[in-house]
Amino acid sequence: MSGPTRVDPQGSLRGRWLTLEPINDVNVVEVTALDHARARTPEMGGPQPARKWAGRFGPTMAIRANDSGVVIGSVENDEMVGYPGVAVFIVYLDPSRSRRGFVIEATGLYLPTLWRNGAEILHLEILSFNREMTHILDKRHGPPDVRLRKHAYVAGHYWDLLVYGFDASAWAAFSARLNAVLPGGQRRIAALGSGRPG
Repeated sequence: MSGPTRVDPQGSLRGRWLTLEPINDVNVVEVTALDHARARTPEMGGPQPARKWAGRFGPTMAIRANDSGVVIGSVENDEMVGYPGVAVFIVYLDPSRSRRGFVIEATGLYLPTLWRNGAEILHLEILSFNREMTHILDKRHGPPDVRLRKHAYVAGHYWDLLVYGFDASAWAAFSARLNAVLPGGQRRIAALGSGRPG
Protein backbone atom coordinates (compact mmCIF):
# COMPACT_ATOMS: atom_id res chain seq x y z
CA MET A 1 0.00 0.00 0.00
CA SER A 2 1.52 3.31 -1.03
CA GLY A 3 1.71 5.98 1.59
CA PRO A 4 4.10 7.93 3.79
CA THR A 5 5.27 4.78 5.61
CA ARG A 6 4.88 2.15 2.88
CA VAL A 7 5.88 2.11 -0.78
CA ASP A 8 4.82 -0.71 -3.09
CA PRO A 9 7.87 -2.91 -3.72
CA GLN A 10 9.32 -3.24 -7.20
CA GLY A 11 7.30 -5.62 -9.35
CA SER A 12 4.02 -4.97 -7.52
CA LEU A 13 0.67 -5.03 -9.29
CA ARG A 14 -1.88 -2.57 -7.88
CA GLY A 15 -5.63 -2.92 -8.28
CA ARG A 16 -8.60 -1.12 -6.83
CA TRP A 17 -8.74 -3.17 -3.62
CA LEU A 18 -5.56 -5.22 -3.64
CA THR A 19 -1.84 -5.00 -4.35
CA LEU A 20 0.12 -8.08 -5.36
CA GLU A 21 3.76 -7.94 -4.33
CA PRO A 22 6.59 -10.45 -4.75
CA ILE A 23 7.31 -12.36 -1.55
CA ASN A 24 10.43 -10.95 0.08
CA ASP A 25 12.04 -10.46 3.46
CA VAL A 26 9.52 -7.72 4.33
CA ASN A 27 6.35 -9.78 3.90
CA VAL A 28 7.49 -13.40 4.32
CA VAL A 29 6.48 -13.51 8.02
CA GLU A 30 2.91 -12.44 7.14
CA VAL A 31 2.75 -14.96 4.29
CA THR A 32 4.05 -17.79 6.48
CA ALA A 33 1.38 -17.04 9.09
CA LEU A 34 -1.28 -17.20 6.37
CA ASP A 35 0.07 -20.54 5.18
CA HIS A 36 -0.91 -22.08 8.52
CA ALA A 37 -4.51 -20.89 8.03
CA ARG A 38 -4.44 -22.04 4.40
CA ALA A 39 -3.51 -25.59 5.47
CA ARG A 40 -6.73 -25.69 7.53
CA THR A 41 -8.97 -24.35 4.73
CA PRO A 42 -10.78 -27.35 3.19
CA GLU A 43 -11.18 -25.67 -0.23
CA MET A 44 -7.39 -25.63 -0.55
CA GLY A 45 -7.18 -29.41 -0.24
CA GLY A 46 -5.05 -29.59 2.90
CA PRO A 47 -1.37 -28.86 3.52
CA GLN A 48 0.64 -27.77 0.49
CA PRO A 49 4.22 -28.64 -0.41
CA ALA A 50 6.93 -26.20 0.65
CA ARG A 51 6.30 -22.83 -0.96
CA LYS A 52 8.49 -21.72 -3.85
CA TRP A 53 9.24 -18.01 -4.27
CA ALA A 54 8.76 -18.28 -8.03
CA GLY A 55 7.05 -20.67 -10.42
CA ARG A 56 7.80 -21.40 -14.05
CA PHE A 57 5.70 -18.46 -15.27
CA GLY A 58 6.40 -15.78 -12.68
CA PRO A 59 6.87 -14.96 -9.01
CA THR A 60 4.79 -16.15 -6.10
CA MET A 61 3.11 -13.02 -4.74
CA ALA A 62 1.55 -11.85 -1.50
CA ILE A 63 -1.88 -10.23 -1.72
CA ARG A 64 -2.10 -7.08 0.39
CA ALA A 65 -5.40 -5.26 1.06
CA ASN A 66 -5.06 -1.61 0.02
CA ASP A 67 -7.34 -0.32 2.78
CA SER A 68 -5.76 -2.10 5.76
CA GLY A 69 -2.23 -2.67 4.44
CA VAL A 70 -2.40 -6.29 5.69
CA VAL A 71 -1.33 -9.37 3.70
CA ILE A 72 -4.49 -11.45 3.27
CA GLY A 73 -3.48 -14.09 0.73
CA SER A 74 -1.14 -15.29 -1.98
CA VAL A 75 -1.04 -16.27 -5.65
CA GLU A 76 1.37 -18.73 -7.21
CA ASN A 77 1.93 -20.77 -10.32
CA ASP A 78 3.98 -23.59 -11.76
CA GLU A 79 4.13 -25.71 -14.87
CA MET A 80 2.17 -28.95 -14.81
CA VAL A 81 4.60 -31.85 -14.72
CA GLY A 82 4.80 -33.45 -18.16
CA TYR A 83 2.74 -30.73 -19.89
CA PRO A 84 4.96 -27.92 -21.19
CA GLY A 85 3.18 -24.58 -21.36
CA VAL A 86 0.36 -25.60 -19.00
CA ALA A 87 0.24 -23.30 -15.98
CA VAL A 88 -1.17 -24.50 -12.69
CA PHE A 89 -2.51 -21.48 -10.81
CA ILE A 90 -3.34 -21.27 -7.09
CA VAL A 91 -4.96 -18.32 -5.34
CA TYR A 92 -5.63 -18.25 -1.60
CA LEU A 93 -7.39 -15.52 0.37
CA ASP A 94 -8.01 -15.82 4.10
CA PRO A 95 -11.82 -16.15 4.28
CA SER A 96 -11.94 -14.08 7.49
CA ARG A 97 -10.22 -11.12 5.75
CA SER A 98 -11.48 -11.44 2.20
CA ARG A 99 -14.41 -9.59 0.69
CA ARG A 100 -16.58 -9.90 -2.35
CA GLY A 101 -14.45 -9.03 -5.36
CA PHE A 102 -11.04 -9.93 -4.00
CA VAL A 103 -10.49 -13.34 -5.62
CA ILE A 104 -11.23 -12.16 -9.13
CA GLU A 105 -9.28 -8.92 -8.78
CA ALA A 106 -6.22 -10.87 -7.57
CA THR A 107 -6.64 -13.32 -10.45
CA GLY A 108 -7.14 -10.55 -13.00
CA LEU A 109 -3.99 -8.78 -11.84
CA TYR A 110 -1.86 -11.93 -11.80
CA LEU A 111 -2.78 -13.92 -14.90
CA PRO A 112 -1.33 -11.53 -17.51
CA THR A 113 2.08 -12.29 -15.96
CA LEU A 114 1.60 -15.98 -16.76
CA TRP A 115 0.64 -15.32 -20.40
CA ARG A 116 3.60 -12.94 -20.84
CA ASN A 117 6.00 -15.54 -19.45
CA GLY A 118 5.01 -18.28 -21.86
CA ALA A 119 1.94 -20.01 -20.41
CA GLU A 120 -0.25 -21.39 -23.18
CA ILE A 121 -3.01 -22.97 -21.09
CA LEU A 122 -4.29 -22.11 -17.62
CA HIS A 123 -5.27 -25.19 -15.60
CA LEU A 124 -7.68 -24.75 -12.66
CA GLU A 125 -8.65 -27.52 -10.24
CA ILE A 126 -11.65 -26.88 -7.99
CA LEU A 127 -13.03 -29.25 -5.35
CA SER A 128 -16.70 -29.91 -5.98
CA PHE A 129 -17.85 -28.60 -2.59
CA ASN A 130 -16.37 -25.16 -3.35
CA ARG A 131 -19.74 -23.96 -4.61
CA GLU A 132 -18.74 -20.33 -4.76
CA MET A 133 -16.07 -20.99 -7.40
CA THR A 134 -17.94 -23.74 -9.25
CA HIS A 135 -21.00 -21.46 -9.53
CA ILE A 136 -18.90 -18.70 -11.10
CA LEU A 137 -17.14 -21.07 -13.47
CA ASP A 138 -20.23 -23.08 -14.45
CA LYS A 139 -22.25 -19.97 -15.17
CA ARG A 140 -19.61 -18.12 -17.22
CA HIS A 141 -17.39 -20.95 -18.55
CA GLY A 142 -19.80 -23.87 -18.76
CA PRO A 143 -19.39 -27.29 -17.19
CA PRO A 144 -15.91 -28.43 -16.18
CA ASP A 145 -13.68 -29.79 -18.92
CA VAL A 146 -12.98 -32.85 -16.75
CA ARG A 147 -14.65 -34.28 -13.63
CA LEU A 148 -12.52 -36.69 -11.64
CA ARG A 149 -15.04 -38.52 -9.48
CA LYS A 150 -14.27 -38.96 -5.78
CA HIS A 151 -10.69 -38.00 -6.52
CA ALA A 152 -9.67 -35.97 -3.46
CA TYR A 153 -10.00 -36.94 0.20
CA VAL A 154 -10.56 -33.75 2.20
CA ALA A 155 -12.19 -33.14 5.58
CA GLY A 156 -13.29 -36.74 5.98
CA HIS A 157 -14.88 -37.27 2.54
CA TYR A 158 -13.97 -38.08 -1.03
CA TRP A 159 -14.89 -35.22 -3.37
CA ASP A 160 -14.99 -34.80 -7.12
CA LEU A 161 -12.19 -32.69 -8.58
CA LEU A 162 -13.37 -30.34 -11.33
CA VAL A 163 -10.86 -29.24 -13.96
CA TYR A 164 -11.23 -26.10 -16.10
CA GLY A 165 -8.85 -25.00 -18.83
CA PHE A 166 -8.37 -21.64 -20.54
CA ASP A 167 -6.04 -20.24 -23.16
CA ALA A 168 -5.38 -16.49 -23.16
CA SER A 169 -8.28 -15.67 -25.50
CA ALA A 170 -10.73 -17.90 -23.61
CA TRP A 171 -9.68 -16.25 -20.33
CA ALA A 172 -10.18 -12.77 -21.84
CA ALA A 173 -13.70 -13.75 -22.95
CA PHE A 174 -14.48 -15.31 -19.55
CA SER A 175 -13.28 -12.25 -17.61
CA ALA A 176 -15.20 -9.91 -19.93
CA ARG A 177 -18.42 -11.81 -19.15
CA LEU A 178 -17.69 -11.56 -15.43
CA ASN A 179 -16.87 -7.88 -15.78
CA ALA A 180 -20.23 -7.11 -17.34
CA VAL A 181 -22.22 -8.45 -14.38
CA LEU A 182 -20.16 -7.03 -11.55
CA PRO A 183 -21.22 -4.02 -9.51
CA GLY A 184 -20.32 -0.97 -11.56
CA GLY A 185 -20.84 -2.62 -14.92
CA GLN A 186 -17.86 -2.26 -17.22
CA ARG A 187 -15.25 -1.29 -14.65
CA ARG A 188 -12.03 -3.28 -14.37
CA ILE A 189 -12.51 -6.83 -13.16
CA ALA A 190 -12.68 -6.95 -9.37
CA ALA A 191 -15.28 -9.46 -8.31
CA LEU A 192 -16.11 -12.29 -6.00
CA GLY A 193 -14.12 -13.58 -2.96
CA SER A 194 -15.87 -14.65 0.18
CA GLY A 195 -19.60 -14.42 0.66
CA ARG A 196 -19.27 -11.31 2.81
CA PRO A 197 -20.90 -8.20 1.39
CA GLY A 198 -18.54 -5.90 -0.53
